[in-house]
Amino acid sequence: MSLELEAQDVIALVERYREFLTSRKIGTTLVSGDRKGIDMGLEEVLEHCHAMLDEILDDLENGGKPGPARIRLAFVEGCLWARGLFSLDEIHAHSAFAILRNP
Repeated sequence: MSLELEAQDVIALVERYREFLTSRKIGTTLVSGDRKGIDMGLEEVLEHCHAMLDEILDDLENGGKPGPARIRLAFVEGCLWARGLFSLDEIHAHSAFAILRNP
């Protein structure tokens, strides 16, 4: 069993976080690259994360490599943690569950 997230693990996590954001009625809008997160409200950050999750999923479903997807997913998880939606222990548990469910 590999402890590294493979494509199917990343997809499982992306779907989990998309469900979380969708259940809270968070839209999907990418923000301009010149914006600073400190200047953005919670909803705007979450909309950007939701849009990134959609892009990650589209990329992986079209043959994209899991490495770049993992990096982008880590950014989203960092935002979810920094904005107080999940603890670090919860995010770690999400990844561990994804790895263990796909031995």
